[in-house]
Amino acid sequence: MIKYDNNNFNPELLDDNNIDKIQIKMIPDNSIVLEIGCATGFMSKYLKEKKNCFVYGIEYNDAQAQLAKEKCDEVLSGGIDDVILQNTLDEYVQINQKFDVIFMSQVIEHIGYPSEVLNKLKDWLSDDG
Repeated sequence: MIKYDNNNFNPELLDDNNIDKIQIKMIPDNSIVLEIGCATGFMSKYLKEKKNCFVYGIEYNDAQAQLAKEKCDEVLSGGIDDVILQNTLDEYVQINQKFDVIFMSQVIEHIGYPSEVLNKLKDWLSDDG
């Protein structure tokens, strides 16, 4: 069963104190976004369609990552603390550009060594991100 699937996600319909609504509002239009823990890509879809963002998704659950490929611009399946996945993102950033926003909601508590991952995120975030 896929827990995080909402093809009609609309944060505007959520309560003002809903964390998803608060976070989505913080992401500027036209941003280049790395969404860590993108699930099925339902938030990515909203960011692309309503805020004109480019979204690169990372999802640990392979079944959800496969669904996210239909909604994100790019998707990697795996954990953000995986060195091989990090190397792939290093290469992507080197060839393309850094991200304006790194969006990670309800993920950090699932990471074994969060301080190491948080330090690594700095490599992928633009100077004014």
